[in-house]
Amino acid sequence: MIQLQQLSMLRISRLLRIDMRKAQAIVEMALLIPVLLLLVLGIFDASRACLLKANLNEVAREGVRKAALLENIETDDSRVIDYCTQLLEEQGLMPEELTDLTILVELEQSTPIIGDAITVRVSRRFRGISGRIIPFFEPAIPIVGKSVMRYEAGS
Repeated sequence: MIQLQQLSMLRISRLLRIDMRKAQAIVEMALLIPVLLLLVLGIFDASRACLLKANLNEVAREGVRKAALLENIETDDSRVIDYCTQLLEEQGLMPEELTDLTILVELEQSTPIIGDAITVRVSRRFRGISGRIIPFFEPAIPIVGKSVMRYEAGS
């Protein structure tokens, strides 16, 4: 009878040990899953930010090309800004709020001559997915696409 009780106690202790290991594994996973999820989302956000940077550079390049060929170009010329805005809409890059978008046309002189540099900057705030998940962490990172070209109109 005593051996039977000792045998059953041994089985119970083994079962408890197995359950303790399972419980420990569950707690470890509960602690690691949010960290791994944030790491994956951070990588995803970084890749989206790089893609946005490349697209903004492309829009700025197209905008400065148009500006370089325009007659009577002015600083912050509405023709170039409208063209860049149209390109952003076509690519699906327009932000929800227009305050998150800035398009600048910069000239070396107020009346450029052939060979002067024209710069177009397209800036947009980037909001990542990880900022939507963590309530206190919602950075809006400004990403700028810039392109410079020489003025060619009339050549």
